Amino acid sequence: MFARRRLRLISHATLLTSFALLGCSSPTEETPLLGSTGQALKQSQEDDKGAKGKHDDTRGHQHHGRGHGHGHGQGHDCDDPTAPPPDPVVFTPASAAARSGRLAGVAVASGPLASEPIYGATIAAQFSDIVPENDTKWGPLQPVDAEHWNFAPADAIVDFAEANEMRVKGHTLIWHSQAPAFVNADASPRQLRRYAKRHIHETVRHFRHDMFAWDVVNEAIADDGSGLRATVFADAFGEQYIDRAFHRANQADRNAELYYNDYGTENINPKSDAVYALMTRLLDRGVPVDGVGFQGHFDARFAPTFDQMVENFERFGDLGLSVNVSELDVRIARVAGSTAHKLAVQKRIYQRVSAACLATAACEGITTWGFTDKYSWIDSTFGADDPLLFDDNYQKKPAYYGFVDGFLGVPLDDPSLQPNLIGNSSLETGLDGWSVQGAGALATSVDRAHTGLRGAIHSGRTATWNGPRHDVTRLAQRGRAYDMSVFASLSGAPLVNTAFTAQITCTGQASTFQRIGAADLTDTAFGQLAGVMTLPDCELQSVAVYVEGPAPGVSILVDDLAMRERPLPNLVTNGTFETGTAGWFGWGPSVLGTTTDAHSGDLAATASGRTASWNGIATNLTTRVAPTATYRASAWLKVRNAATSPIVLTAAVRCAGQATQFVRVAAGTGNSSTWTELSGSVAAPNCTMEEFTLYAEGPAAGVDILLDDVSFNQTTAGLGANVLANGTFETGTGNWFGFGSVTVSAATDKARSGVRSGKVSGRTATWNGLATDIRTRVTPGRSYRANAFTQVSVPSAAGVRLTLQSACNGAPATFTNIATVTANNATWTELNGTIAIPNCNLTTAVFYIENAPTGVDIYLDDVSLREVP
Repeated sequence: MFARRRLRLISHATLLTSFALLGCSSPTEETPLLGSTGQALKQSQEDDKGAKGKHDDTRGHQHHGRGHGHGHGQGHDCDDPTAPPPDPVVFTPASAAARSGRLAGVAVASGPLASEPIYGATIAAQFSDIVPENDTKWGPLQPVDAEHWNFAPADAIVDFAEANEMRVKGHTLIWHSQAPAFVNADASPRQLRRYAKRHIHETVRHFRHDMFAWDVVNEAIADDGSGLRATVFADAFGEQYIDRAFHRANQADRNAELYYNDYGTENINPKSDAVYALMTRLLDRGVPVDGVGFQGHFDARFAPTFDQMVENFERFGDLGLSVNVSELDVRIARVAGSTAHKLAVQKRIYQRVSAACLATAACEGITTWGFTDKYSWIDSTFGADDPLLFDDNYQKKPAYYGFVDGFLGVPLDDPSLQPNLIGNSSLETGLDGWSVQGAGALATSVDRAHTGLRGAIHSGRTATWNGPRHDVTRLAQRGRAYDMSVFASLSGAPLVNTAFTAQITCTGQASTFQRIGAADLTDTAFGQLAGVMTLPDCELQSVAVYVEGPAPGVSILVDDLAMRERPLPNLVTNGTFETGTAGWFGWGPSVLGTTTDAHSGDLAATASGRTASWNGIATNLTTRVAPTATYRASAWLKVRNAATSPIVLTAAVRCAGQATQFVRVAAGTGNSSTWTELSGSVAAPNCTMEEFTLYAEGPAAGVDILLDDVSFNQTTAGLGANVLANGTFETGTGNWFGFGSVTVSAATDKARSGVRSGKVSGRTATWNGLATDIRTRVTPGRSYRANAFTQVSVPSAAGVRLTLQSACNGAPATFTNIATVTANNATWTELNGTIAIPNCNLTTAVFYIENAPTGVDIYLDDVSLREVP
């Protein structure tokens, strides 16, 4: 069976090559080049190399793997049957990577591959090779005992790869995690050696004609780089277990490439130094290792730079090893800012990684650890996140476009600027997000581009206002301003004044048109159109930007569209301390002063005389912070009287009637010689805040803190002010009344905050409750977030509901359920929900609590109704 599989791959690759020789024409935009086509040619070349036998156990540092020649891919020579096919009009990760001889692989899970057709179809269309995410790990292969193997799930993945002419890499042979139950500390060294030997032999031999490579040993180095990770293998055999694993894998399949794989090693640090030293020793001992995988499980806040990755990858390449990024995903949940901002940061990092691979001769490719957020391992390990190229609905995210751009050499986004919110900004993957304003046709331009290989051209224009258009509704926030730019050129006119325009539509209103910028453009070069787009404070129905101006018949070319959030004002009024420490105070016993040892400018603040680690320097932001809004804090710190010391930014937050909460915003290690930046995000709670203080702390008593260049910017808008009057009932039941024939009072026997709560008793029907009229307090057509806490008078659970009674123009009332909970008489239960106020002449709008059984009293406290931005 295995020999037949290999022969079928070669035969199909030969047919594809012959087909290319007959036509030699570029694929159309409707028939993009998929990963499987280009990969079949590469498989044929790999099989030819594999047949020659590449491993030599006596080779020392001589590398006999795939080689590092990545210079091909710039065109197609019809006389050369080994030349790659022409560039597609629409690039995928596979075809973009293949242009420089690299691979864009993906980890595959057997479950969704079997159950969701779109899962497999997307993989086949977008990627060039496959790694089983879990099904070739030791534990899943031997789930019962040491005598039995379960190859069925992995075989299904291999069969899928065969059907789509994709290569497969096995992952992983020896790893301390996800190992069988019988691989444990109770096993003797002899047993462990026998288990490992047989596992490697049986597994690699089973797949010897299916796997082009194996991750042989995974995560063997301790996180601090101090030596081997403490595992049953290291404890029993020391470093020898690594040598044996590679030799046994090589004996089982002489043609497979063999890799060491680890995380936290993507830049030069103690752990990557330890891996580098390990590789050097292995090569010196003649161990058949071909390459190193750098996993790339990044938190977007701390991802390495392009230069850091290239420098690190190149030193491993200089050993004669291939390198790859083997398990790429980028976590963004803890990045401050809007969803659009988080996704833009993620795009930057994906492009940075693929660009680093392109810039490193030894880098053979990148494998993303999954491709859809729907099935990422991140959620169950780190919490809900969106780390991959496609969303839960298999739609491309900005990261997808950045990943392709990096492989194609599109310049990296300027890190000194706010990230570009536009996903498909360079148009290398087609026209996603683009359309035409008015008449005409839009197509990718393969002849002219500002950067990369593609732009877009709008032809057939019949009016001056016609032009290429991009919808940015999902990226825009009401009341915010954005720096906008696009590069444009003309075809059919030598010089024309051309405009960059925004079309903005508020719900229920006519569109308005805002001129962003204008310039004289030519038909010989691209020029930049740039300016600021300022959005009104309204519910945005749609926002789009487009290029216009030339006469009908003149075609407009565009490329490199950018949309960048303009930061909101710094809420810290004296963050530079150039005029002293006004607005700041000591947090605990601290003496404030200034020093000329500043991060920027002439002065910085100091806190000395500290008697505890929590003492520091603080500023009160209570009146400047809005409930539910998110903020990004940034500060530069040094320490004095200690070489190094912990440094922390903390927010002390107190809601009315509650204890103070201490929220860690950011933490790190400060030192006495250089300034260290701390930055992080914090969300204000949905309450009436009595205190919100930001302060620096952390070093031990007696260590001085130096602080400079502090900023605190709102990144996402919070809910509006509470439109309800007397939501705490501390002054009685003013503005509240009984819904039905009931008794309403301000009760003192129960209170969530303060000393009183609202109470409704004497209820004779479930709909009886405690109500307030909000008709004059809300705006028709707007949405509001309701929040309240409730108890009932009986110990048994009782259903309680928040309801809105509304009526338009005197018509019959409608009743809308806002939130329903099960309450009791011992604890306060929170109700929250969002309600859309009808967009009409509102004649009735009553907000009330109801639904408990007849005769049960309902208590209500800390009620708020805030407009949703």
